[in-house]
Amino acid sequence: MTDRIIVASLAVAGGIAFVVYACWARAGRSPRARRWAGNMLAQPYWWSDRFAVLAAPAAGIWLISFSLMVTLPGAPTALVAILRAAFILASLGLVWGILSLPIPRALYPRWARAIRDQRKQVDEHLRRGGSIRDFLH
Repeated sequence: MTDRIIVASLAVAGGIAFVVYACWARAGRSPRARRWAGNMLAQPYWWSDRFAVLAAPAAGIWLISFSLMVTLPGAPTALVAILRAAFILASLGLVWGILSLPIPRALYPRWARAIRDQRKQVDEHLRRGGSIRDFLH
């Protein structure tokens, strides 16, 4: 029983760390917090927005809900239903991120939507044969 509680406690701590990172990155109050979004010409890494917008919050909720379901076997039915719903939604978010499906614009923070839209415009312009110099002022 003690091992289960230790593992669950570590999972909850990891889940909280993921959720805190996701909130920090989503708020984007500092240049470091906004780094994951890149700029209009480049994205720092192909997975950075996928991780900050989708995978980190989903992984955090998944870890927290799973460890609470495992450690609270006699919990009230309403709590178990809420934990199961959170677990299922987080699982869908993780699968969505792993499959590299497009992330809906509404999931991005308001400040990152403009960067994402500009990056798409640059990509479309380059596909049509335009030059990157058109965007450098």
